[in-house]
Amino acid sequence: MKAFMSRAGFRGVTLIAALVAVGLLGYTAHAGKTPVAGKVTFLKGKAQRGPGPEGPWKRLKKNKKVNVGEYIKTEDDSRLELRFVDDSVVRVAANSLFHVADASVDVKRKDRKVSAALVAGKAWAKVSTVVGSENKFEVKTENAVAGVRGTTFRIESLEDKATLIKVYAGAVAVSNAPYFAKEKAAATADTGPIDFKNRKPVAAPFKEVSKKEWEQLCGEWMAVKVAADGTMAPAFKFAKAEDLEAEPDWIGWNIERDQALGTKYE
Repeated sequence: MKAFMSRAGFRGVTLIAALVAVGLLGYTAHAGKTPVAGKVTFLKGKAQRGPGPEGPWKRLKKNKKVNVGEYIKTEDDSRLELRFVDDSVVRVAANSLFHVADASVDVKRKDRKVSAALVAGKAWAKVSTVVGSENKFEVKTENAVAGVRGTTFRIESLEDKATLIKVYAGAVAVSNAPYFAKEKAAATADTGPIDFKNRKPVAAPFKEVSKKEWEQLCGEWMAVKVAADGTMAPAFKFAKAEDLEAEPDWIGWNIERDQALGTKYE
């Protein structure tokens, strides 16, 4: 799998709170109010919303709006579909925790900035195609970022804290830069010996990594796994039939929902 140069929309997560464009999907953001990220368009079972990963939690229902900054938690045998202001859809599986970090759209300039984080569990994203000067849709975990323009993919935080990303349509830029950024920050913290000549702490050593080690382009019917320690394996092909057989309920349901929205799977 070839490494590729970063492009707008495929960069590391930058959380920029912005006003939601007036009129898109019928949502309006007003000054002084928390911007609306989207609304719940499907809910089976129970889900909750909260201002932080520990709550406090409040019941979330279908057709309710979700604000930028909120966390969504699904319970056993539950699943939820969230339609963002840019018309993209993210579906969250049971026993998952999902953070809506940013969601803003400028209709006139056709700019889109959506950032979210899968803290635990599984999520499936069908991203709308937006053409503009700045176009970003990213979903991150603790050690990876999936950045896309218009595509369909799923992302899963595994029990061993690894991240698995599978692409069904389009392409996804997969990066483990968040892990290395965190490691570098820790390594270069002001905890080293003092350089008495310049009166500054000496940074601890940090192993720099090449672009090939921290970014890959993953195409249709390809997957990539980022280990808990930040190591990213080469992307590999996977078969639709085997994928459906492994998780027929979750994957079959998502494909069915996508097809209703116009996606054609070969």
